[in-house]
Amino acid sequence: MNIWKTIRDKLNHYFSKNKPSISFVPPGLIEPHAYLLNPLPNNRRLYKITNIDYLLNSILGNYLYFNNVSSYSDFQLADINDGAQLPLERPINASSSFETDPKFTMEHYYDNSRSRTYASCFSIQNSEHIWENYGNHNPTAKVGIIFDYTKLKTMLNAAMLSSNTRLLTNNIPCIQFFSINYGMIKYVNWQEAKNESEFLRNPIEYAYIKDLAFQEENEFRITLSALGLGNFTLNNGEVLNFTQRPSLHLYFNYLAAAANGTIIGIQYSYNGKIENFQNLISDFRIFPT
Repeated sequence: MNIWKTIRDKLNHYFSKNKPSISFVPPGLIEPHAYLLNPLPNNRRLYKITNIDYLLNSILGNYLYFNNVSSYSDFQLADINDGAQLPLERPINASSSFETDPKFTMEHYYDNSRSRTYASCFSIQNSEHIWENYGNHNPTAKVGIIFDYTKLKTMLNAAMLSSNTRLLTNNIPCIQFFSINYGMIKYVNWQEAKNESEFLRNPIEYAYIKDLAFQEENEFRITLSALGLGNFTLNNGEVLNFTQRPSLHLYFNYLAAAANGTIIGIQYSYNGKIENFQNLISDFRIFPT
């Protein structure tokens, strides 16, 4: 199958055959795949469980943490297949190649895309399950942050559009080539699920599919993803290796988020009282920089 030939041909002017330059890569987009994903109603609450040390680092660093979807392995319930191709689809993808490069298959394309996709994960339910299984780096100091989904999306989209948002590699700023998307996870029988469409999937879809074993998470995620074609090369000739980048930090001002209602509140235990996030900021003497 060569149905992606047109897409590849349209992108040819961005890429040289072997080492495409990052300066020719199209910039990242805001929610380019919203039509493929499962959105949330406006003003829905999102819950993120972490520990106080991680939260304080994020506040002081002004960032929202994103993990590479291919590198989830640091906690018991980590999904090692996160973002991967479904087992029944991989052989089909492996048999589908680009006409301009028959050795480069859709399987390669999807694997490349996975290695260039990062996620920040939330739940739409403040459940005992997420409190028990997440934020376990320091179980005695867990916190739950409650976000307003619509306001969070507004802040993050503004950050992505800002001229100050850049990927830094060895302190070298690069073109902002990541696209941001939002959606609910679709839970399927991992071993039996298969794409029923006559068209191959967009690679972003795999980042929003997980096995039924994880459905208690009720996960909503935000992804940053880069194009799965070609290489990204710096001006000094260095090819970016995404496998050496297990995480990304997207600018997010927690103090501003608390002031404008993006952060609704904070909890220190399951079913605990929802407290004012500003109190945490005051307790730790955190001030705007």
